[in-house]
Amino acid sequence: YLVPDDGGELVFVAERSMGCALNGDRVRVLLYPRRKGHEPEGEVVEVIERAKTEFVGVLEVKNSLASLNVDRKQLVHDIFIPLDKLKGGKNGQKCVARIVEWDDKSKNPIGEVVDVLGYVGDNNTEMHAILAEFGLPYKYPEDVEAAADKIDAGITPTEIKKRIDMRSVCTFTIDPRDAKDFDDALSIRATDDGLWEIGVHIADVTHYVTEGSIIDKEAYRRATSVYLVDRTVPMLPEHLCNGICSLRPNEEKLAYSVIFRMDDFADVKDYTIARTVIKSDRRFT
Repeated sequence: YLVPDDGGELVFVAERSMGCALNGDRVRVLLYPRRKGHEPEGEVVEVIERAKTEFVGVLEVKNSLASLNVDRKQLVHDIFIPLDKLKGGKNGQKCVARIVEWDDKSKNPIGEVVDVLGYVGDNNTEMHAILAEFGLPYKYPEDVEAAADKIDAGITPTEIKKRIDMRSVCTFTIDPRDAKDFDDALSIRATDDGLWEIGVHIADVTHYVTEGSIIDKEAYRRATSVYLVDRTVPMLPEHLCNGICSLRPNEEKLAYSVIFRMDDFADVKDYTIARTVIKSDRRFT
C-alpha cells in the first residue's frame, strides 16, 4: 500500500506493480482508473528515496559472477556484486552489501560489499549479522575509538575541590555477576543528628563526553546500549563505559549524585543533588 503524503485513502499496489520498490521506500505511484466497489489501486513509477540500502546475506562467488543471497523477507532478489567490489569477501561468507544501482529494467539490484562479517555459523559472525540486519551498529568508527582512548580520568585536586568528597563513605555497587559496566553505586553513613545519609551515585559521563563531540554524536546516533544473549554493544566506547565511567571497587570516580537523609523509618527529611567524587569499597552481585 501507498500511504499518501496528504493523508488520503491508502492505495493498493500489487506485487507485480511494485517495480524495484521495497517496504518503507518513498515512491511516486500512478493511479489506475477507479473501479466501482474497489479500493484505489496503482503502480510504482519512481522510487524517490530508499528506506534501506544495506542488506545482510551470504556471498556466492562462482567463476566470473558474484551475488549476495539475502533473506527473502528482506529482499526478494539477490544482489549482483561486481568482482572488484567484493572487498575481500569469499564464497560462503556473510557480508553486508549496499545497493548502488537498481531500476525497473534490471531484475536484480547491483551492489558492493561494505563489510565482511565472517563465515556462516561462527558465533561472532551471526551476532554481527543480527545487529546489521536491524540497522544496529556492531563496531565503533576508528576515529570515535581514538577520541575515547585519549580521554584521561581527570581526577585532579582542582576537580575534587569543585565536588563533594565522599571517598571515605561506605560505598558499593550491585550488578549481575557478568556485568562489566558498574554505572550506579550506593553509599550509607550515620549522621550526628541520628539520621541516615544515603547516596545514589551514577558515573558523571558529561564530565568526559562534551556536547557536540564525535563521541557525543555517535552516542546520540546509537541512543542506547544493545543487549544480545552473549554480549552488550555499548552506547559509549569501552574505554569510557567499562573503564573511566565504570564505578569499579577501589578506584576514585567522578559521579553525579543524589544525597538524602532519612530516619529509621525511611522517611526522607531532605536531599541534595551534586557532583561528587566517590570510591567504591566493594562490588556486590
